[in-house]
Amino acid sequence: MEIDGLGVRRDGNRVEIVSPHFTYCVDISSGLRARYLRNALSGHRIDLGGEPELEIDLDTAQDRIGITGWRVKCSHDGRCDADREPGYMEGLARPEMHDEDWRGTVTVAPEGIHADPEVEDKFYWARTHVFIPSGAEGRPLSLHLGGLGLYDFSYMRVFVNGHEIGERRADGRWNEPGVFDLGEGSSARSHVRFGQDNVIAVQGTGYRVRTERMEDVDPRKTRHLPMKSQWPGQFEQFLVVGDPVSTPEFEVLNVREREEGDEMELTVELSSPDSTIGAEVKYRWNSSEPVLHRFSRIRNEGEDSVTVLNVRLGTYVTDVEISDGEQGFPVYLGGELFAALAHPSGWAIGQHGIVRLCQYPGREIEPGSSMDCMEAIIGFAPAGGRGSASYPTFAVGVAGSREATRGSMQSTSPSGPARFRSSTRARSSSSTTWRRSSRVRKTRTATSTTTSSISGLITAGTWRGSTPRGSPTA
Repeated sequence: MEIDGLGVRRDGNRVEIVSPHFTYCVDISSGLRARYLRNALSGHRIDLGGEPELEIDLDTAQDRIGITGWRVKCSHDGRCDADREPGYMEGLARPEMHDEDWRGTVTVAPEGIHADPEVEDKFYWARTHVFIPSGAEGRPLSLHLGGLGLYDFSYMRVFVNGHEIGERRADGRWNEPGVFDLGEGSSARSHVRFGQDNVIAVQGTGYRVRTERMEDVDPRKTRHLPMKSQWPGQFEQFLVVGDPVSTPEFEVLNVREREEGDEMELTVELSSPDSTIGAEVKYRWNSSEPVLHRFSRIRNEGEDSVTVLNVRLGTYVTDVEISDGEQGFPVYLGGELFAALAHPSGWAIGQHGIVRLCQYPGREIEPGSSMDCMEAIIGFAPAGGRGSASYPTFAVGVAGSREATRGSMQSTSPSGPARFRSSTRARSSSSTTWRRSSRVRKTRTATSTTTSSISGLITAGTWRGSTPRGSPTA
């Protein structure tokens, strides 16, 4: 159905959402996947790679053991080879080493070093103690350690009870925490003490506190980012007993469309193969706004409760130039598009030609209950026009003004970022591929803020984000 350039076109498994401003094509032959878009304001077509419009990771771990703190010290003020670094030569990884006079901190880097202009050249050591229960023996066991962007070491070498188990290199703007295998068949397995205390030590250097943009505008390093402890909360540290996550593959059950005045709605119903997880994705658009809104809802149709750790609300693989994105901010594509989540705790991440819109709720869903996800937005502008500049006032403002008409599909959940894998090497292997990650959700609750009130903060240039990544849904 299409009236005056507004409607839906279907051609087999291809479904086109049509507006006077854009065309957005999805494929329903194997789940729900974004194929391409046409920007009528620029005349350009942009391929989107055919990745899923909705993916979720469910918690399948038998146990998650959080690391709550470390003892940290700076061991060397200059650059050198990691094997010749004074702390390594001194044996700071050995379990018997005394660290009582080291500084206590939450992560592997001491508070306050983000303001040190020479921090990237220094070496730090961090140590902590973790009790691994005897019941974990014989099961999959992994250590997850590292950050996602800033406030993270570009190089970390990890030791368990004095034995090196691997290293991690994180050189991109966005990275993945290292995942170190401690289970059966791993080289590290013989060094783990089950039913006992274990000492984990980390050698780190190249601590990153500045973006490339900061280096461009402040080459003398006279300024630094504030609120390191509150935002962004980008460092993860825990052990997982069992398989961390499962990711159900959705299939399309039904597609229906509805017209209401000058507004269109396309609803796609999805289900997992075992019918225990259902989902509904709604697209909304109209003839006056160059914006596509997407709302997603996840339902637990099984007999047991499930915990949703990660939700990817759009993955786009493209060859156009993209920006980095950030928590609470959009990714810009080709100078004529933006992709974002209409919530200050949503993450829009761009790197290596891949854009991801992600939410990390860590929310348990009881049988028969559902969870509404954050609203995803794609906005269009003429090439080289005002598309990117108009995002804060237009896109988020529109999302807030439409609050009353969205019905029950409104999202108010806080979250954290889409993530790119960094290289983790366990002496024998290395990887720089994408992976789905497992999150440990904290118990901190963020203050809920509507998109309409946030738009004013962004427009005024005062919003910097304050919700730690990984907070549970409000």
